[in-house]
Amino acid sequence: MKRLAQLLATVVLLFGFAASAPAQRLTGVTMGPPGAAPGAGASISGPNWGAGRVYTPASSVSTPSPSGPTFHTNVEVMMPDGFQPEAASPPFNGWGYNTPASVACIYGTVTFVLGNGYCNPNDTTLNNPSPTGGSGTIAIVDAYDDPWIMGDLALFSAQFGIPFTPSQFTVVYENGTEPKYDSTGGWELEEALDVEWVHAMAPAAKIVLVEAATNGPTDLFQSVIIASNEVVCGATTCPSGGSGKGEVVLSWGEAEFSGEATYDSDLQTANVVYFAAAGDTPGVSYPCASPYVVCVGGTSYSRYPVGTPSNPSGSFSQAPFGGEVQGTWSLSGGGSSAYETIPSYQGPIASTLQTLNNSTTQTAPLVGYPVGVGISTTMRAVPDVSANGNPYTGYWVYDSFQFELLGYVPSCAASTPNCSPDVGGWLIVGGTSASNNVVAAIANLSGSFRASSTAELTYMYSNMGKFGDIIFGTGQCGPYDGYTANTGWDPCTGIGVPSSPAAF
Repeated sequence: MKRLAQLLATVVLLFGFAASAPAQRLTGVTMGPPGAAPGAGASISGPNWGAGRVYTPASSVSTPSPSGPTFHTNVEVMMPDGFQPEAASPPFNGWGYNTPASVACIYGTVTFVLGNGYCNPNDTTLNNPSPTGGSGTIAIVDAYDDPWIMGDLALFSAQFGIPFTPSQFTVVYENGTEPKYDSTGGWELEEALDVEWVHAMAPAAKIVLVEAATNGPTDLFQSVIIASNEVVCGATTCPSGGSGKGEVVLSWGEAEFSGEATYDSDLQTANVVYFAAAGDTPGVSYPCASPYVVCVGGTSYSRYPVGTPSNPSGSFSQAPFGGEVQGTWSLSGGGSSAYETIPSYQGPIASTLQTLNNSTTQTAPLVGYPVGVGISTTMRAVPDVSANGNPYTGYWVYDSFQFELLGYVPSCAASTPNCSPDVGGWLIVGGTSASNNVVAAIANLSGSFRASSTAELTYMYSNMGKFGDIIFGTGQCGPYDGYTANTGWDPCTGIGVPSSPAAF
């Protein structure tokens, strides 16, 4: 009965919505100021009823080009009513948005003692310790320049008690010169999210951020090569090979396109495992569709008090922490690739794909919904794995770069300090970029460092019991909500969420 109550509450809460170009390496240097510190003494009081709206940066909007594909970020920003990003510092009592400690608790990366049985993001005691561990190199590829990323990372780390030394963090410019910044600011937010949360979840790992000159495929995949070299050789070029091992994180994507497989060769460096975001719109995107990456989708991680009555607007409170459940996120990407054939490591889910292909005869967890309309038995299936990505159940991120949120109008008066339609400071961020970084860092914590993405994926699909199966939430995702979460692999959440680093 309690599980049914959790499911119904979650439904209400979540519904509605090789050779390389010259490159410059900067290690341990502060690139610009860290941005304005949050206001002293600021606070947020009262229960969090989940009231607010999700906004999309311009960088996360697909912009087709006649000259070929361009890639976009996968970030969304949750703005609670009355919240001013520059006026306060997280966490806040009564707010269930995620901190490094709460995420480490959720995915079993720390040894913890839960005082109340749940992963409370506001618990600063030893009941919910911050993450530790990590080794090798995690390289992140993004487009354009964030001149304040070092300062932002330092501030974020200090806020949550995450150890950080500048020598851990290196920025590489793809063409040897500093790229221009993104005029809309969205790529800077992507960089802040990527760097901060990779470090938060694997704080002892070395991080290299490779900044591509543009968001076109030539620059981004040249940067992937550089990132791979950094992992293996600790340098932008790797002429004689190296002994390094680690991960490369690609949190950007674009709808699939003819010829995408020509870029797959850039995703096959030995001793590197590639992670890519599944996208924040229904359907399949690239590079996540590549059989040479771990494709990471998004879930929703909801907290609410058991027995809490609905608020005046009729929705359930998201205030912590009497109950919590992880379910689907309807906007997470997934499905069958149009161009990439099914890899051998997905053999263990062949019967599942056949069942989904014949889904008109199946019963979904939520009666009346289809479970896999249009799923192929011969093409690459995505995602492989998932983690929390819904911005309504999002992550704290610090970004001092002022940027535009499409459609955002601040709720404060124009005369209020720091009240601006451009935002910067502490933000609540989601999207499959967030889940991708968390999963890549958890894989790093495992210390397995497998020989390739395909080796990693072979292990994952052969050990699906090490992942938490997801069937709750609205149960739906995909084009026209044509997919439904189900037991085992499904196109909403893949094989599930990591239960601990041992899943990798």
